[in-house]
Amino acid sequence: MNIEQIKENIRVLDDDIRYLEEQLRGLNPDSPAAESKERILNVKWRLLQEQTDILMRKESSAAREAAEARLAYHTENDTLDLY
Repeated sequence: MNIEQIKENIRVLDDDIRYLEEQLRGLNPDSPAAESKERILNVKWRLLQEQTDILMRKESSAAREAAEARLAYHTENDTLDLY
């Protein structure tokens, strides 16, 4: 999964969470429908956290890989300027 797909997942999960929170406001908290939506909301929050963590790791590794590629290029071409 690439970074853009992860960002899209985060956007969709965020929209879903907002929608579910709006629906919960109008329900009796003790009703089965509210309990069901609350469970779904909790799962969406966990998925959002997981996707956010994955995004942070991917972005971090992408920056590291880019730096490693630049270093390898300059090392191979003897263009590494250390001044």
